[in-house]
Amino acid sequence: EMTRLYAFAECIVIVDPHIDAIDKADTRWGNINHRKYENRGWCCAEFSVAYKNNRIINKDDPAVQEVIKSRKWPKDIHEYAAMMTDDALPKVEFTDKGDRSTVLYNFYKMTTRIEPYRFKTRRSSGAEWAKGAGAKQGPPSSPRRASSVGSPRLGNG
Repeated sequence: EMTRLYAFAECIVIVDPHIDAIDKADTRWGNINHRKYENRGWCCAEFSVAYKNNRIINKDDPAVQEVIKSRKWPKDIHEYAAMMTDDALPKVEFTDKGDRSTVLYNFYKMTTRIEPYRFKTRRSSGAEWAKGAGAKQGPPSSPRRASSVGSPRLGNG
């Protein structure tokens, strides 16, 4: 999926918001979209991911600066969801009805960081790990079951 590229640390993103002047009657290449870059659904969605992940390399370009200043770009999934509502201003417009929900999930996937879960073992209270003692050696390597303290029991026993 293309959105992954806009978040990947080894990729740079060059934004080109220019729309060439084309005669509206010329449809040899299909329908022509004359909406501004920052109001186009997929452009807006992909720009949001790249901007949030600091991947845009040409932020100083005057045309890109116009895009940046055109709206409040989202910092989290809640701001992104608000920007993508049908009644938000400035309006984000899609050509296909299902795209709005698709890009909402893409933003979440490409901008949310999930930390690994660390659990206590019977051999270790976990206090050493929480204080950073385990940072150099890694997590406790006990082959025993994880403690069920503080977590619901599963199964019959």
